[in-house]
Amino acid sequence: MANIKISGLSSASTPLTGSEIVPLNQSGVTDSVSVANLTAGRAVSAASLALTTSPLPTTSGGTGLTSFTSGGVVYASSTSALATSSAFTFNGTNVSFTGNLIPTTAGKGINFTANTPASGKTSQLLNWYEEGTWTPAYVTTGGSFTYSANSGTYVRVGRLVTVTGWLSTSAATVGTGAVTISGLPFPTNASAAFRGGCGAIGYSSGFTVAAPTQIYWTEGQSYVNLQYTSAGGTVSLNATNLTTGASGNYIFFSFSYPV
Repeated sequence: MANIKISGLSSASTPLTGSEIVPLNQSGVTDSVSVANLTAGRAVSAASLALTTSPLPTTSGGTGLTSFTSGGVVYASSTSALATSSAFTFNGTNVSFTGNLIPTTAGKGINFTANTPASGKTSQLLNWYEEGTWTPAYVTTGGSFTYSANSGTYVRVGRLVTVTGWLSTSAATVGTGAVTISGLPFPTNASAAFRGGCGAIGYSSGFTVAAPTQIYWTEGQSYVNLQYTSAGGTVSLNATNLTTGASGNYIFFSFSYPV
């Protein structure tokens, strides 16, 4: 074609299609290269690029955010958007949040393995907290009880449950056999290593023997036994030690046990 000054050439379409051919002098030899391959094989700085859309969306590799909360942790607010919030922050040392920390898998919690344990350590994972109410009740073989009051509360931290409760009977048919208090919110630990745990009775009255002063449990049960002190030592309470009729047997207690 005829020689034409660059100023006389018509403008190329914008943007380029990538198939345009331009001359290139490489090591003293003039070659041709397509526009699409001009930057192949080397990094291109984006320092001078201007966004046509701001902020750059996550679908294009951006954050989709025009600003950040100071110390805010970036999180996915949806499958296609990011966000930051003062409700969850990290200042380089401490993580702070205003909501609740909620494990979504049972058995998970806070692991304290960074602490140096005692030689008998079996776990350093805190994975349970709970508090609530429960209903204690006397149980004997063939007995039946009506209560003017029987209530209790409990708190469980990890594998340790602390219960409080009180019972007051307004009528009773005592039946036979041992007397237990049933209805524990969690069964006691099933391992024989935890057999024979003991708790205190704060106050009791209305029994035909010395007032019971101790509570003890055996492994894997949802009840505890009552004991009182006699001349022969500590003795388990049985049905004959309960007062029959409308006059009550009162008992107030609190103890902790492993689960």
